[in-house]
Amino acid sequence: MSERPDLLAVARVHARELSSVEGVVGVVLGGSHARGAADALSDLDLGVYYREPLDVEALRTLATRMTGRPTEVAEPGGWGPWVNGGAWLDTEVGPVDWILRDLTRVEHEWDRARRGEFSLHHQAGHPFGFLSTAYVGEVATGTILADPRGEIGRVKDAAASYPEPLREAFLRWLWEAGFSLAVGRKAAARGDSAYIAMCVVHAVGIMAHALHARAGRWVTNEKGLVASAARLPGAPPDFAARAGHCVPARPRAWGCPNGWRRPRPCSPTYGPPKPGACCQPSEWCGHRGFRCRPGSGRCRSHPGTGRDGLLVFQAARTPSGLETSLLPGGRHGTSSTRCAHPRRR
Repeated sequence: MSERPDLLAVARVHARELSSVEGVVGVVLGGSHARGAADALSDLDLGVYYREPLDVEALRTLATRMTGRPTEVAEPGGWGPWVNGGAWLDTEVGPVDWILRDLTRVEHEWDRARRGEFSLHHQAGHPFGFLSTAYVGEVATGTILADPRGEIGRVKDAAASYPEPLREAFLRWLWEAGFSLAVGRKAAARGDSAYIAMCVVHAVGIMAHALHARAGRWVTNEKGLVASAARLPGAPPDFAARAGHCVPARPRAWGCPNGWRRPRPCSPTYGPPKPGACCQPSEWCGHRGFRCRPGSGRCRSHPGTGRDGLLVFQAARTPSGLETSLLPGGRHGTSSTRCAHPRRR
């Protein structure tokens, strides 16, 4: 807990007070503080684990007493079916978040995870979606502050070993990343950048989760997900940078005048062309989202390259093919397209 070491003591005070509320069975420190990555702006995230019935009114009274002002506590389900409920407390030492977690539901998701089952759900505040396995990940990666009956500790101990069926399930999920890219490509000819971006971001999210599962690492949310995946042992080289390049550029990229485009570079590297080099009005070439100057270029197939993220997908799709599939035309390779200048035929 860098920058604000006093917050650990604050967290323990909250845990002690919360444990006195009927229905609360324990408290877990989570978020950046549990990971040792907190800074001066980080909230203090406390998972408040309970079993029904939970005395929400007692929680509201406690929150008001600890902040010195009326403070609302959202009852279970008040923040959505998966984030659940809780409170944002504005305290003298900074923001403290109480996040309600139904321990019976957490245990259920652990049972599913052991069988290789997971699900993705729409949830406000989670742009990729809320993965059911996040409940287990929060316990596995968090720091238990209060657990008088050892109920949370039993889940934490069990989840210390990442389930092999779950690892395999996440790797199988990579088919959807490929499908998402495939349907996104169909929109390239129409110039539907927003749709393409959504398809690509969804695919990259699946890839990042698969890489974490392959390494046996629990994930709790999307924050820093791609960067974290890129640091994992066996991650494809430059995964985070390449994933960032996957997001389609806006039509008026790099400051060209209205209706004009700078040409894409005719190589499998994707840096912008030299400043000031705007081309004539261009059209979509219809392949992988690249633009070709009318009459000055053509599109041709080139194994294993493409700005749409296909190469990244090839790198992540199988546990055994991570290294070899990085090579153009590798065993898991699939053709994509680059814009080729006639002089480079």
